[in-house]
Amino acid sequence: INASLKPLTIALMLDVSGSTQFKLEHIQSTAMAFIDFLLPGDRVMIVAFDKVVRVLAEATLDRNVLREAIKNVRAGGGTSLYQALNQTIEKLNRLGGRKVIVMLTDGVDTSSKGVTSDSTIRLAEQSYVSIYPVQYNTYGDFADNPSRETYGAGEFGKTAHISKNGEPASESYKRATLYLRLLADKTSGYFQYADNTKALARSFDGIAAQLRQQYTIGYYPKNQTAGAKERRIKVDVRVPEVRVETRKSYVYKPIDK
Repeated sequence: INASLKPLTIALMLDVSGSTQFKLEHIQSTAMAFIDFLLPGDRVMIVAFDKVVRVLAEATLDRNVLREAIKNVRAGGGTSLYQALNQTIEKLNRLGGRKVIVMLTDGVDTSSKGVTSDSTIRLAEQSYVSIYPVQYNTYGDFADNPSRETYGAGEFGKTAHISKNGEPASESYKRATLYLRLLADKTSGYFQYADNTKALARSFDGIAAQLRQQYTIGYYPKNQTAGAKERRIKVDVRVPEVRVETRKSYVYKPIDK
């Protein structure tokens, strides 16, 4: 077993779909503050997504490059969250060292093709990436903006907010929250909900502080047969009054040679 504390490669994923356009300035300022709070040796990649996934900056130590990338983020239509996550994990899988995804999104996917919530969770379980979703509240903006919704008469004549796929918007957001929580749970990350700009800033500060206290523990499993079955992990530390948070399981996938 090898335990180590090494610099991180962090993929900062920013949902800039239409539902976040009213929050874009806050997203940008908070993202910049998060980068400044990281250690100098941590590399950061910036990924922005609406209907299209864009890598605005490859993993770099240059904070000026990262700030410029965040400054140039623009909001668009649609949300290809699953595609963005799939591409980001695959990029990180090609890199060594400690890898983390910090994802700012409302969690509602409307545009992904060829990937699903289930397939991205399976990919995350097979990776060595910890995912920290921060769910930003955009439901009020969605409900108040007729350009991104249709109206229908609900029970007792009340107006119901319906998403583009015909699902009640409230159900879309509930499903999104469950999805983001599951991603965090499966990868030893941490889910946070930010219902305002102050909470968003606190969430990013908290994540940065947690990342400074993480260690990587690796081992070679005796059973190296590939399969989709989950393998449980349990880590005990024999130090009084110390609590350890770890990944609870993984899906073994041999490293390609």
